[in-house]
Amino acid sequence: LKSPFKLGSLVTLKEKKEKIILCNGSADPRKCESFDGKRIKRIEKTNIRHKHACMALNDEGRPTIIAGIDTNSVEIFQNRSNLL
Repeated sequence: LKSPFKLGSLVTLKEKKEKIILCNGSADPRKCESFDGKRIKRIEKTNIRHKHACMALNDEGRPTIIAGIDTNSVEIFQNRSNLL
């Protein structure tokens, strides 16, 4: 990874190829990256710090980061092209 990953969250996107979206927990609670099995790519930061959050795919298949110890907000990654 391009930055430390400690107490973060992740979700697997099922596209033509699987891709993992990882959001850092304690190291940088707004930073997220994608991993396709070979390459790591920095992607958009979240608007809110999601320290110790969890992630899931919503009904539209978009990665969604849920709450954390300092917030109860939910964010959906809107720009899917940034994830690929």
